[in-house]
Amino acid sequence: MRVRFVQLCVALGLFTTIFGSACAIFPFNTNKNIGPVVVSRNDKGEVIAPAKTRARHVTHQDLRDGLFVGIAMSGGGSRAANFSAAALLELKELGILEQATAISSVSGSSLTAAYYGLFSQTDQWNRDKIRELFLSNFEGQWFLRWLDPRNIFGYWLSNLDRSNIMEQVFDSILFADKTFGDMPADAIPKILINATSLTQQRGFLFTDEAFARIGSPLDKFPVSTAVMASGAFPGAFANVTLRNYTEAERYEHLFDGGPSDNLGVETLLQELTDLYKSSTENNRPKGCFLVIVDAYTDSWNLFGNLRDTRAGIVEFIVDTNALEASNVLLSLRRHEVLRQIGQKDAKEIGEETFTTFNLRVSTTESIECHAWLLTFQRLTHLKNVPHATSISTIVNNVPTRYRLIGPHDLGPKKTQDALFEAARILTREDRETVNKICDKFSGRFGGMKCPQ
Repeated sequence: MRVRFVQLCVALGLFTTIFGSACAIFPFNTNKNIGPVVVSRNDKGEVIAPAKTRARHVTHQDLRDGLFVGIAMSGGGSRAANFSAAALLELKELGILEQATAISSVSGSSLTAAYYGLFSQTDQWNRDKIRELFLSNFEGQWFLRWLDPRNIFGYWLSNLDRSNIMEQVFDSILFADKTFGDMPADAIPKILINATSLTQQRGFLFTDEAFARIGSPLDKFPVSTAVMASGAFPGAFANVTLRNYTEAERYEHLFDGGPSDNLGVETLLQELTDLYKSSTENNRPKGCFLVIVDAYTDSWNLFGNLRDTRAGIVEFIVDTNALEASNVLLSLRRHEVLRQIGQKDAKEIGEETFTTFNLRVSTTESIECHAWLLTFQRLTHLKNVPHATSISTIVNNVPTRYRLIGPHDLGPKKTQDALFEAARILTREDRETVNKICDKFSGRFGGMKCPQ
């Protein structure tokens, strides 16, 4: 038995060596951004994008009544995708979504942001269609596509990787091979999809301006590839590569946006800061309102009663301890960002979800901002809302996967029901918070539907 085991190990080693080196023999499919394109610069030396899409930096013309309204949507796989989709639908009912200046998304919520960016002005953006599509088992389809002979050949003999195969799944279910050029360019809110650059060791934003800096047009770039980059969690998916056509043999390697901005909030604050700095006395932003759709779960760590946290045979494939350590780092990063917008200590998040904070935009100036945090942690504080506690128990135990898995063998459909119900409760039944928002903004948001 021991001899056979050794023989198996040797065979696997040879197989990996042969086919691993074969990947370098056929280096196609490295990047999907085309180029080079001719770019120009303004009188300040800033790059002017060669094309115009819906994914670009905010300008003064995008503000309504001088107010910057941003929607930030967090990571969290299919849990985040469904919760953020439900939240957008509810914000539309409240009359807030159409006031938004920009949507900033990370990881799983980038599925929602990209779908909204492509189809918000069509009949494909409706509750029934969204629920049908986002109920999909992306992981299951991903595994099935591994059996496609073209993918088998490509995976072992080229640069085709796990991320490329998941892009195929996203296109087949959601995006239909569309590019950023298929989004209505003049539509508001702008769509800002976040990733992290391994090359630059900072956040990377899929915008016309960012692509112009690498000599490539964003309008020709597949939406599915950007979404994959935003959700390419290390260990599960490979980096997504962009070619920098402004330099010889230079590349951007992108992975999950979580480490740089797991809530998507800092991107919006930077957009507002840059807008303020480029403004004059007559067109400066008059304030900001952020809606933060936070799919963080406070029950993900269930290892307190385990002697050994290793997951048996799974550890031979994925180091689950490394994944859980990453979750801790993302959680700490989340708390750091929430403190910037006036949230209290981590243990008190959810007690007060409408806050006021001052955003410093220069060494001497700041803007008064308000933030509404839509978080599962709020549900346990809504004692007068029927089923809020039971819904909290479900949604706080949905793992970060590209499929919906509920606790206690709860099926995908009921898990999705709970996520949509959580969004409904937080936007309609949390009267204390909604009334504060209505008192502050109903006069500025025409058509805002406040509770009677």
